[in-house]
Amino acid sequence: MSDVAAVARAAPAAAGAPGRLLWHAAALSAGFWLLFAAASVTDARLFNGVDVWIKPQKFALSVAVHFATLAWALSWMSERARSGRVLHGFVAVGVLCGLLEVIYIGVQAGLGQASHFNDATSFHAFAYTLMGIGAVLLT
Repeated sequence: MSDVAAVARAAPAAAGAPGRLLWHAAALSAGFWLLFAAASVTDARLFNGVDVWIKPQKFALSVAVHFATLAWALSWMSERARSGRVLHGFVAVGVLCGLLEVIYIGVQAGLGQASHFNDATSFHAFAYTLMGIGAVLLT
């Protein structure tokens, strides 16, 4: 077995509780990506000339890669650093923001509406503002 494969297998356990949360969130976001890809195959609707499911697919995949990368990076941190409450809090907030954003973008795609720059109603304008705050907290 190669050293890289051994590190990849050990990373979820080595990352501690915040890392496990990130790995689970990455898997969930990858699941959303698969769901949105299936919807793209079965739903021919377009929004501004583009498949309505393209944006949710891009966001779900990018969030999955982001979470997996953070989880992998945590596996290289000391146990002391990984066990701090501040890190747990930041990870929980980041996971919540990332997953809610993916879900909202998917819902908007299902409705055939814009998820970004949508100020058609006060709800959509508020949701877009929350997405901006969430994006800052996610990063």
